Amino acid sequence: MEQTSLSDSKTRFSTPNFKATMSIPVSAISIESQPHQYWDGNGPIFFYTGNEGPITSFWDNSGFVFEAAEKFNALVIFGEHRYYGESMPFGSSSFDHDKVGYLIVEQALADYAVLVTELKIQFKATQSKVVAFGGSYGGILTAYMRFKYPNVIDAALAASAPIYMLTFKGSQREFFFLQ
Repeated sequence: MEQTSLSDSKTRFSTPNFKATMSIPVSAISIESQPHQYWDGNGPIFFYTGNEGPITSFWDNSGFVFEAAEKFNALVIFGEHRYYGESMPFGSSSFDHDKVGYLIVEQALADYAVLVTELKIQFKATQSKVVAFGGSYGGILTAYMRFKYPNVIDAALAASAPIYMLTFKGSQREFFFLQ
């Protein structure tokens, strides 16, 4: 059986670059968006918090988001995490010692908050509710987006997000061994 990715089949997307200005450098964030596939102009926005990899890979492997988008007439947006894929804030020198310090969770969250806010304006969707999605590290980002930016993210679905591992509330063994 031949596998086809969403980007190769019925779902086509655009990959615009997004630039924001903040007190510390912000990357040009790549986004994947197919605004008119299911969106009726009034539905919610489904925002996927990209994690450690090129956003196209997550786009191609996140069928649930698209199934839900069809049901809820949602606008689908995938944001690429800074320092991954095409989102290199300083180009080829992004991993230089004096620049890699901007690869932090807090900055990724701020990137996404600005991105969602600006895209709501661009798509004339300022009244649309935003649901964040993510899995694993992206699930952690999804949960943190809801906690840190409740004015931007209305709901969040965090799958396989080992949040307790990052807050030191669980033992390290719990993550690897079922009891």
